[in-house]
Amino acid sequence: MKSRLLPSMMFLTKSLKYWIIWDMMSLEIIYFYLKSSEIKMIIWPTKKLGEIAQLRMGETLIKKDLTGDGVPVYSADSLDNPWGYTSKNKLKFHRGAIVIGARGTIGSLKLPEDGYFTSTQTTILVEPNKKEILPRFLFYFLNTLDFKKFTVGTGIPMITVGYLNTIKIPLPPLPVQKAIVERLDAIKKAQELNDRQIALADELFQSLLYRELDPKKKNWKSKRLRDVAEITMGQSPPSTTYNMEGNGLPFFQGKFEFKEIYPIPIKFCSQPIRIAKKNDVLLSVRAPVGPVNLAPSECCIGRGLSAIRANVEKLDQ
Repeated sequence: MKSRLLPSMMFLTKSLKYWIIWDMMSLEIIYFYLKSSEIKMIIWPTKKLGEIAQLRMGETLIKKDLTGDGVPVYSADSLDNPWGYTSKNKLKFHRGAIVIGARGTIGSLKLPEDGYFTSTQTTILVEPNKKEILPRFLFYFLNTLDFKKFTVGTGIPMITVGYLNTIKIPLPPLPVQKAIVERLDAIKKAQELNDRQIALADELFQSLLYRELDPKKKNWKSKRLRDVAEITMGQSPPSTTYNMEGNGLPFFQGKFEFKEIYPIPIKFCSQPIRIAKKNDVLLSVRAPVGPVNLAPSECCIGRGLSAIRANVEKLDQ
């Protein structure tokens, strides 16, 4: 049992004196009541989603139905903002209803803050019974699921109301749900603050980079890149020469493997055509154009990259 109780989240609710462990892997929620040296383990009951919420598909709306006024319209995309607004809606959902992407961006989850809204036919709406489960608790729990495992159909994959109705949902007491939600909200707020700080740091770095390397402000000479560096355009070898076993050189097709400084190889090539040397600048030349990394070692480069090798002697001239 201990091996299964490696928690991904742990919370302390002071009012109830519970240590709560949420075991995401087994979809069970377990908590321990602490009283002196006595520890009791209790597994919270579960119910099927269809027993604690009403599910239905969204309504048929197309782009010309967006009138610019009326209620917000949500669709199956990865954006938090509404797809648009309409006054032609037939359905109206209240705050607390959860929007799940059923086609397209399968499993995308939204918990709109709007008082009223509707959603398109590419989504499934979940209206929780608030006497049994808090909407935000259910929203967070649904975020732990891999909805792609629930898809049906051989053509366009989709998830159905019938299947979602059968998913088992853990039901701790409402006060415990509230404590978990408050903790997760605080963590989410801290993550958003951290993301903003990282974005500001990136902006500051770019600003300092341009300031320090602007030749106009430094009275530096300028030369064309080709005059001070060797440029090698990538060329993709036959796919039959690719492998995942480490045979040959690391192979980078584009920026997919790019990290902060050095890319991490996933594929290898036994018959490389264009080769970059260690510490060459790898420049993405196909969408997206511009990202750079440094070659971690001698490697094969495909058509999505170019390798730039500085000529130190020419730089000194």
